[in-house]
Amino acid sequence: MKPKPVTQQAKISYQPVLLSWECWTPNVYAGNTINPVAHIINDDNDFKDLKNVKLIYQILDKTKAAVLKDSISLNDIPYYTTADKPLNIKIPEGLISGEYILAGKVMANGKMVSENFFNLFISDKRFITSVPVIQSSVLLYDSKGITKKSLNKLAVKFNEINSFNEIPKNSFLIIGENSADKNVADNANQLKNFIKNGGRVISMRQDSLSLININNVLDFKLTNNKVDIDNGVYPVSSLPPRNGYYVNPERPEHPIFAGITRNNLKVWSDYTGWNPRKAGQPNIYPVTDGFMLEDRAGVGATAILGNYSSGLQSIAIAEQFMGSGSIILTGLDIANRAEIDPVADRIFLNMISYASTNEGHSPYQLITSPIVWGEYETEKGIVVDQSSGFLVNATPRLTGAFANEGIKVSKEGYQLAGGTGGRFNTRPGLQYVQNGRRPWGPFVQSFGGQPKLGNTPLGEGRFWCRIPNGQNNMTSVVWNPGNVPLEIKIKVNGLEEVTKTIKPGEKVAVDAPVDKNEVGVTYTSDRRIVILETAFNKK
Repeated sequence: MKPKPVTQQAKISYQPVLLSWECWTPNVYAGNTINPVAHIINDDNDFKDLKNVKLIYQILDKTKAAVLKDSISLNDIPYYTTADKPLNIKIPEGLISGEYILAGKVMANGKMVSENFFNLFISDKRFITSVPVIQSSVLLYDSKGITKKSLNKLAVKFNEINSFNEIPKNSFLIIGENSADKNVADNANQLKNFIKNGGRVISMRQDSLSLININNVLDFKLTNNKVDIDNGVYPVSSLPPRNGYYVNPERPEHPIFAGITRNNLKVWSDYTGWNPRKAGQPNIYPVTDGFMLEDRAGVGATAILGNYSSGLQSIAIAEQFMGSGSIILTGLDIANRAEIDPVADRIFLNMISYASTNEGHSPYQLITSPIVWGEYETEKGIVVDQSSGFLVNATPRLTGAFANEGIKVSKEGYQLAGGTGGRFNTRPGLQYVQNGRRPWGPFVQSFGGQPKLGNTPLGEGRFWCRIPNGQNNMTSVVWNPGNVPLEIKIKVNGLEEVTKTIKPGEKVAVDAPVDKNEVGVTYTSDRRIVILETAFNKK
């Protein structure tokens, strides 16, 4: 039996002699060089100096076979001191794309006294050359010149433009990083018409000043918060930061994420050559200029593809639809990483390939099986808590010693075991599991990511999706966990609203008619009501 992950990590972290890897380039091309630093901390249990010290390091593939192995002798390390050794490691050519491990061992007098590892994603060139062929000509508006350099490095052919007077129909436009200047704002109507007539635009990351000019082009404006994730004030701001990491792919099957895993979106490689002797910090955040919708109604015309931060409030990449075209909007820090970070390069090329064709562009996800609310895989990214107004419902598991606790439902709809106090931190054996979603909006995130109610007496939850041809009915399984009858109203598109009163404790299937393949649904109810399942069918 293997130890649990937390135990395994504690075993590593609390080694008396600790080897710790510092590496700011987790994503790297085969043939490129990384410069990790091996830090060694000597807190030996026997208060001994480390003598005849040798560092052995390897790069291991998924079978734990070594594709590179080397060693270096180090000076003695007195007790209760530290040592660090910068390394220059050239990644072997010819490795295939995948996860690798930089593994190290510290030897003293021929005995291993510490070991540790660092995860790497190593890519071959096929990782980016396998992107689908670009189908139309690329136009670039790039007053800053950063994106131009990136496209040249990635061997993407493009024509640079300085005005928007005539954009050919068989082309699409890239607005370069921080290049949405006054010229973009002055020509917003021309850009809007281009998009509404079927054109495609990619807007690379824009800072708070440049985003104002992009907003002139959009039907639903964006806001770029100025909160910095590295600003160490307390209490932290309730607003999400503009920069961040661990990006969540809301639609992982989307063409923009082709070849990209969730692990690839956690931390990206620094492109500044930073080390601790330099000022500032390494540039490892995938997102540096994230944004939010000013009006949450904009989610009906905006496909949120990737998001991040507390409550997934901030958007890393999205596509806003206007007429028969669209504009891809991103806050990802991409262009500076050309030929450095293969994940950033792949996403950029995916974006370009996707924008070059009309295939696959839809604001709504296709739903072909029941949505079990609270089970993320079945929801397919059609709801984002704050924008949709849906809150995941948590129900306690009352088993064993908790079997007789009982559940009390607060007026806000929280289901609490044994009363109104949560006491999560003192009752670790009491588990709460996701069990449906509650129409709870509109709300905002407050300190610690807690949802804060507005002034409306009823909650509202909304979603949009596509359904297969021929389906004309929506069935929602609605649960009233409270002790009084509660009413729910269900509206699909512009059809007549369906109203149903649910008795205390009942779970009722409620039907509502559907008139077309693109479906917009609004649930309005008391915040105690839980939607357990939604399914589309032919009636």
